[in-house]
Formats: sequence, structure tokens, C-alpha cells
Amino acid sequence: MRLQASLLVLAFSLGVHPRTALGQGSSILANDMASEQGHFAEAEKPLLSAITEENKTEGDSHLLATMLNNLGTIYNAEGRYADAEPLFQRAVTMWEKTAGPQDLDLATGLGNLAKLYEREGRYKESEALFQRSLGIREQRLGQENPTVALTMASIAALYQKEGRYSEAQSLSGRALATQEKFLGPNDLALTVGLNNVAAIDEQQGKYSEAQSLFERVLAMREKALGPDHPEVALSLTDLARLYHNEGRNTEAQSMCERAAAIQEKALGPNDPNLAVSLDELGQIQQSQGHYALSKILFQRAIAIDEKALGSQNPDLALAMLDLGKNYDEEGKPSKGQPLLERSLSILEKSLGPDHPEVALALNDVATILAERQRYAEAEPLFQRTISIWEKAFGPESLFFAASLGNLGALYYNERKYDQAKPLLERSLTITEALVPPENVRVARALNRVAAVDVDLGLYATAEPLCVRSLAILEKPPEPDYPALIAALDNYAALLLKTGRKVEAETFETKEMVYKAKYKEFIKSE
Repeated sequence: MRLQASLLVLAFSLGVHPRTALGQGSSILANDMASEQGHFAEAEKPLLSAITEENKTEGDSHLLATMLNNLGTIYNAEGRYADAEPLFQRAVTMWEKTAGPQDLDLATGLGNLAKLYEREGRYKESEALFQRSLGIREQRLGQENPTVALTMASIAALYQKEGRYSEAQSLSGRALATQEKFLGPNDLALTVGLNNVAAIDEQQGKYSEAQSLFERVLAMREKALGPDHPEVALSLTDLARLYHNEGRNTEAQSMCERAAAIQEKALGPNDPNLAVSLDELGQIQQSQGHYALSKILFQRAIAIDEKALGSQNPDLALAMLDLGKNYDEEGKPSKGQPLLERSLSILEKSLGPDHPEVALALNDVATILAERQRYAEAEPLFQRTISIWEKAFGPESLFFAASLGNLGALYYNERKYDQAKPLLERSLTITEALVPPENVRVARALNRVAAVDVDLGLYATAEPLCVRSLAILEKPPEPDYPALIAALDNYAALLLKTGRKVEAETFETKEMVYKAKYKEFIKSE
């Protein structure tokens, strides 16, 4: 069990990955109806047979290119990227040879290859192909065209992964406006743009707006594709992540489990999209203290990603990050730190030193150092995290608030109250502006500020913060035990220091009860 001082560092974790916050809403682009419905094995066999026959009779034909592209799309949807890539490349070469460099089918092939590279973390190569595809479509179809808008939406999603959020927001808005102008309200082509806008809203803490859009996408996909389609699973995972961020863990877990079941049945046990759902489910379980179960989920996600995406992929690094955090929260930092350091190395190499996902790894490495009281080493890492988040999302985002809170907690642990207090107060102000008042993030932020005030003897200002924090934390049927225990300890200390010994003993007893419950809770895992 961690002491309160250590809890203050971790109490406001950064939460959701930017990766998952971006949404997974990429559409399957195969022309074959069986593949569009997720029946990939049924679609693969006749395509392979047709390709064999076409190779015998026609050679490099436009039809053969189409079939190769469709087969590549099936493999891509199944996570068989090594099999899909040469098919897409050959199709692109054939289309350019048979129809010329401005062919619309060529634009489709370029977009499919770009999407594959994006999934593999090859963002620069992906962007070049997307831009070429966009150029062809704009020249052939004009800028005010829904197909052009769909390509813009795909580029916007890529920009989000690259951490280019302002560009992504602008392009997403343009794309969605064009699509809504020309397409009906339930056209599946809208879902990519809607997902992009929802993800941006979520990043900015606009949860109600994001939820409305994610739910709209889910309803559209379920109606058009049926309840067991892989794209429905993508939406379920997006919505589960949002619910998790809002503290709605029961709903989030149910959605994530449904998503994983759909993906495993439709795509098999080794698909990278399944890894994303398993990772999100692991985060949900971890946040509730289910460390043994979350560890299994993270390890499985890592195994899938490493096999499908390679050893230097950002998604693999983020799954390692989660497993490292899991070990740390179990009280095993010696197992967690090597994973966090490897994750940081991969992310810095693949994404650059100032990418938001690098900030996630920096935060977690710094947290372990702070727990070991290696404050001088942790401080510059927290400061670097703050700088990255401010540049990426601005000074009024949840990520920025979390970073301020973590640095403030470090200063609190060092008893540098004059440095800790303004950071923690600013973190609380931002958090209260962005999330509902009953959210556990608010409770944690309240308790951190209260802890400083208690130590400074500012009991009159600290007490209402303690009371508000406890009111939030004691409400859920399955509480956030570490945060609740820290808040009870803090309030008991305040009561004792203000001469209310009997009341203090009441809260000390409650703290002991919750500690025992938490201990049993972890054992039950």
C-alpha cells in the first residue's frame, strides 16, 4: 500500500492514451460485399482463385489490379500487413501502368497503402501517399466532393496520430462539412469524419459532445453493418474509452468486452485492432485495482502488436507503457521501469522527442523516480511533459492539468509548498472547467490542494476541499480505493490538528476499513 505522499504523484494519472483518444474509425475499403460484412475468410478463397486465373490469361490488367487491391484490403483488415503490402504495391503499379497517374482507382490503391503504413507507424510514408491520392481526387472530382472529403478525413486522422492537432482539427472540420453537404445523415462515409471530430472534442475535455458523436457513429455502423461487424467493434472501443475517462467503468468494461469478442471472432486472435481493445480493457481493469487481470490483457496486447507490427511500433510501445505502469501500481517498480524506458525509447525514435505519446512515457518514468524519492531526476522529466502537453493541446487541457498536478505533487513530497500550491491549484481549476463535478479527477485534484493547505495550517480552506473530495470518492459502488484512502487520511489529519480527536478517529477507522477492503480486493484478483 502506498503512502499518501506517493499517491499524490499518481492520483491524477494522464489517463487515456492520445492514440486511443484519436478513435479507430477507419473504414474497410474492400469492394467485395463479403469482406465489407466482415466475412473475410469467405471472401479470400474466390479472390485467390480469380487472381490465379487472371494471372494466367491477362497479366498486368486493370481487373487484376482491382482483385489484388481487394485481397490486400482483406489481409489489411485481418492485420496481415506483411501479406497486404506487396498486393497493394503491385495493384498501384498496375493501375498507374494501365490507366495513368491520374486514375481514380490508383487513388484508392494509394489510400489503402497509406492506411497500412499508418497502422505500422510509418507516418511520413503514409502522408506522402495520402497527399498523392488527395491530389488525384481533387483534380478529377473537384474539391467539393464527398470522396475528396473522405481522403481529407483520413489525412486528419493521421495528423492526430502525428500530434499535429490544430491541422487535424481544421482538416476534420472541412471534410465533415463537405460530406454532410453531399451525403445523407446515415451514410457510412461520414463515420470517419465524425470520429475525428469526436476524438478532438474528447481531447479538449468536451465529453458530452464527443459522446454524442461516438454514439451516432456506433448507431450508424450497427444499422448498416449489423451488430457483429469489426467496425462496430471499433466504435464500441472508442465509446468505452470515453466512458472510462468519465468514470463509468461498468459500462466501459461491458462495451470493451463486446468489442474484443467481435474482433476475435471476425478477425482472429492476432489482430492489432483486437490488441487495442484488449489494451483499453486492461486500462479499465487497472484503474479498478485489478492488476492481475490487467497484466494478462496488456501482455496479450503486446504479443499481438509485436508479431503484427514489429518491435519498434508506437502501439507496441504504448502497450508496454501500460504494462510497466501496471507493475508499478502493483508495487513492483523494478519490473515496471525497464518496460517504461523501452517504451520511451521506441516512442522517441518513431515519433520524435516532442510527441504527446512521448509525454506519456516521460510521465510514467518520472513517477517511478519520484516514488523512489529520486526527485532531482524526476523533476526535469515532469517539466518536459508539461512543455509537450502545453504545445500539443494548449494550457487548458486535461493532459496539461495532469502534468501540472504531477509536478505539484513532486514539490509537495519535497515540502516545497510555495512551488506546489500554485501548480496544484491551477490543475484543479482546469480540471473543474473540463469534467463534470462528480468526476473522480476532480476529487483527486481537490485532495491534492487540500493536502498542501493542511500541511500549511490553512485548515479553514482545506476542510471544504476534503469534504467535497470524499463526497465524490465515496459515492461509486466500487470506489477508487487509493484515492479514497489518501483523502480519508488527509481529512483525519486535518481533524486531529484542529482538536477534533473523536471525529478524526472515525475517519481513521474508515481509512482502515477501506485499506482492508482494498487488500482483499487485490487478493481476489
